[in-house]
Amino acid sequence: PNYGIAQGSIFDIFGTSLTGVPTGLQSVPLPLKLGGVTMDISVNGTVTHAPLYYVIPGQIAAILPSATPVGEGTVTVTNLGGSVSAPIHVVQSAFGILTLNGAGFGPASAFDLNYHQLGFTNALNPGDYFVLWGSGVGPVDGDETVTQTPADLTNVPFSIEVGGQPAQLVYHGRSLYPGLDQVIGIVPQGVIPGCWVSVVTRSGGIVSNFATLPVAASGRTCAEPTLGLTASQMQTLLAKSSFNAGMLVLQKSADTQFSASGVAVGDNATAAFLGVQTADFTRTQLGPSMGSCLVTNGAQPWGALKSTPLNAGDTLHITGPAGSADVSFHSNPAVAFGTINAFGSYLIPSGLIPDQNTAGAYAGPIDADSSSLFIPNTGGGQYAFDNGSGGSDVGPLQASVTFPSPLMSWPQASALNSESTSLSGLTINWSGGDPNGFTLISGRSTHFAASNVITEFTCAAPSSAGQFTIPDSVARLMPTGPIQYVDPAFVPLLQMVQSTVPQTFSAPNLDFATIQAVTSVTIVVAFQ
Repeated sequence: PNYGIAQGSIFDIFGTSLTGVPTGLQSVPLPLKLGGVTMDISVNGTVTHAPLYYVIPGQIAAILPSATPVGEGTVTVTNLGGSVSAPIHVVQSAFGILTLNGAGFGPASAFDLNYHQLGFTNALNPGDYFVLWGSGVGPVDGDETVTQTPADLTNVPFSIEVGGQPAQLVYHGRSLYPGLDQVIGIVPQGVIPGCWVSVVTRSGGIVSNFATLPVAASGRTCAEPTLGLTASQMQTLLAKSSFNAGMLVLQKSADTQFSASGVAVGDNATAAFLGVQTADFTRTQLGPSMGSCLVTNGAQPWGALKSTPLNAGDTLHITGPAGSADVSFHSNPAVAFGTINAFGSYLIPSGLIPDQNTAGAYAGPIDADSSSLFIPNTGGGQYAFDNGSGGSDVGPLQASVTFPSPLMSWPQASALNSESTSLSGLTINWSGGDPNGFTLISGRSTHFAASNVITEFTCAAPSSAGQFTIPDSVARLMPTGPIQYVDPAFVPLLQMVQSTVPQTFSAPNLDFATIQAVTSVTIVVAFQ
């Protein structure tokens, strides 16, 4: 919301009947009139004419001329049927990072200095150079319809963060292609390795989208501790064109959804058994690696992985110190996950749990009996899962997980609940739980003035750290404002989740499967 379009950047206009003569992508020299369409921008009395990359009835891709002044103005599209205008907010610089999925989040479309695309088996090491592609670094001189002369735009304030740490900036400027920019940086030495290490840029006070880079401590294959994936396991999975994966999560939650309803404590189990195309896996972000944060606007940071549900039987049977319980298969995960909490299941630490448009989920609340919870509030105890004879796709499985004791404690929760809190520089503290696991701090807020755009962030940290400070780059992207109890989906929330280290288990037809124990606390917080 309220994001500016940078001088000299590529931008899109969406609409209907924008042209009756659709075209393909144009090469240089770019035309100022294409398919009967022209685009003019007027800011502070100056009118510029946009070079056009392509026009189709629903979309126009163009370059905002560098000569367009900074400020508020209008953009006017004219075709044979007339013209229409819309407001435009022009800034000097507002870089956007290109991502492999084309959606603006997830793995960056980034390269090493040998022009090889980065990936899980071509990961960076600390101290390596990397090349980001995108648009919006800033204005240039000269004709923007022709091949460009690369030049470092040192006059434009610019910085990079990788894994939450400042990275050395080597170059930020235009490539050979009009409007298309390159940003070159160096991976900081202190970054915690992982397959989804965050990368974000800043142009003055404007923060880009968050994307990810694969970083390995050594070698060129990344490992991802938050999924329980070693480098060796990653290589084995990526050698296949597709693979079957499973995830079991046993969760104890304490959620405050509305200030008048108090705290709801519950025990839940969720699971997913999925067939995954390897190509989809390499383009997907399954949450931040430890030390990193990710921010998304209206897109789920977890569970965006395309998948095919696998039949693991009718029920999952769970046995613990307080007794046993069954969790049933749900063909409609929106119903299944709705039983967990209004914050959404995708903030549980597992990208392998499908989103609410994907079938193949087991989920539900657990009660040992009418008088006690399945998982004691003190934690502890071992819990065993099985699915009997199993389903046709998965076969029989057996897995177990041990809850830590004492459970994770978040002393700030009661003080922050329903308060107006400044997110920038906020240090979240916790104690207890599994010191070998990881902790997620997540938040959600809504920009009601911009068609109810929901923005969410998730940061990951080693549980042994005991604290994490929210970066300013995250806070700048989160909408602020009072709590509005319009709908549970729009209530601003802050969530703390701690997970044990994912432990692998085996089943006849699964290539990779893990089980973990999770403790979560969710509160209502208004960000300011």
